[in-house]
Amino acid sequence: MGDIIENYLEAYNSFYSVINDKIEVGINYEGILAVDFPNRLNIGDKLQFKGKSKFEIKEGKMSLIDDYS
Repeated sequence: MGDIIENYLEAYNSFYSVINDKIEVGINYEGILAVDFPNRLNIGDKLQFKGKSKFEIKEGKMSLIDDYS
């Protein structure tokens, strides 16, 4: 299918927290679309969203990854 993002403008952590064996990281993301979508998003449109990822560590290994956006 090829790349759908032409140019990644920014992706950075907005926050993080660590409590016992759980880590939560906030992500702010911005990019320029390289393809048209049927929902009125077009080539060159800026895509922006906020999300977060949660990780859990058990016995020294990552046991869970949850992504929200």
